[in-house]
Amino acid sequence: MIRPGDDPTLSIRVAELDDAAGIGRVQIASVHGGLTAVALDDGDAEDDVLDIGDDGFADIRAAAFWADIIVSTENVVLVAIHTPPESPEDTEAQPQERVVGFIAFGPPRMTGEEGEDEESESSLDSDIDAEIHALHVEPGFRGRGLARGLMAAAFRAMAAVNQLAVRAWALADDSDAESFFRHFGATPTVQALALIGDDEIPETAYDWVDIRRVIPRLDNPGDSSSPKI
Repeated sequence: MIRPGDDPTLSIRVAELDDAAGIGRVQIASVHGGLTAVALDDGDAEDDVLDIGDDGFADIRAAAFWADIIVSTENVVLVAIHTPPESPEDTEAQPQERVVGFIAFGPPRMTGEEGEDEESESSLDSDIDAEIHALHVEPGFRGRGLARGLMAAAFRAMAAVNQLAVRAWALADDSDAESFFRHFGATPTVQALALIGDDEIPETAYDWVDIRRVIPRLDNPGDSSSPKI
């Protein structure tokens, strides 16, 4: 378990199946409060894209979606957990922890630049070792270093298995994500269209050539200039 910053109520760990509902809740809240990274998509089937709607069943679909991802062998999901401090007035009650952020990463998806045939060889980025598929923090917990803590933990896990060239996707008009990824050394590269529901949404890829160069900066809580997401 990892603790981002000095807040003893926050920690980061590998997601468990019971976290799926909390992950889905955070994603829905993040989408409505500003999307940090595009939802997981393996680039192969439309059904693999999480469509968050307003029909009252979004939380159920999201929980089922992330349960499948958590039990998959290809992807890794890390969660940020908030555990309230114990109340001195009620020594028997156990603090209820909850998911307040998460990051999902795994193999890079196959996608082409806008206008490219996705089946072409150019749509496969052989120089990319791994990809951040989703990075979300509950709006009420932004500005507390969770995004950088989650990304630092993910980068350490990737670097441990020699996955050094990493890509993250964000919606093209997501200025918060752009500022965050650029601040920590990512370079915008290709653009593509993400199919979310019935809509094609432009997104931008941000690439790191060697994430080992970035981990020390992510681990430095004194970097007060970093974007607060």
